[in-house]
Amino acid sequence: MLDMTLRRGRIGASLMPAIVGCNPWKGPLAAWLEVTGRHQDGGDTERTRLGHKLEGPIAEMVAEKLGVELAHFGSVLHPEHDWLLATPDRAVFGQSAIVECKLVGQRVAHHWGPAPDGVPEYVLVQCLTQLEVTGASVCYVGALIGGTEHRIYIVERDAALQRELAMLTGTHEPMEIRITTGDARKQAFMELIAGMPEDEFDQLQREAVH
Repeated sequence: MLDMTLRRGRIGASLMPAIVGCNPWKGPLAAWLEVTGRHQDGGDTERTRLGHKLEGPIAEMVAEKLGVELAHFGSVLHPEHDWLLATPDRAVFGQSAIVECKLVGQRVAHHWGPAPDGVPEYVLVQCLTQLEVTGASVCYVGALIGGTEHRIYIVERDAALQRELAMLTGTHEPMEIRITTGDARKQAFMELIAGMPEDEFDQLQREAVH
């Protein structure tokens, strides 16, 4: 499970797709609001509860198909950038490998291509971030598609892209998420937020998270 004391003020692997702009449901501003404590994502929904309940069976199917044993994996910080963390769902005994479990509904099943390499971009970015933080060589993604089909996808290390993702999200200051890759545009945005009247900021926040 995710240690909430570690999460405060840090960027988790699950937020990385939003920060780099490939999350279909959340953008960089929403990620910034969440990391800085201005908004907390409402995670207690029926879908998230189902995801948590089915994580175990999805992981068991991965272990059975691969012929491996799995263990729970806690939250870990990047060895050099302690504002970046990851919480893989499982680790593989005897291998430099981690596991991510996904419950995929019918409405987004079309995002997923054929196994083993057809993960959506937002899952790819999350997994690469986890590999960068943990130092593992491969991430197996167990996906339950539409409640009836279990697939295993494989995401392997891409050292250059992983470093680029890590550096894109900030410097050594965890609060300084790069809203864009341009420092001038980021600074302008931060100044805009800092000087914004409370009612305008509330409206901006509502637009960012809905």
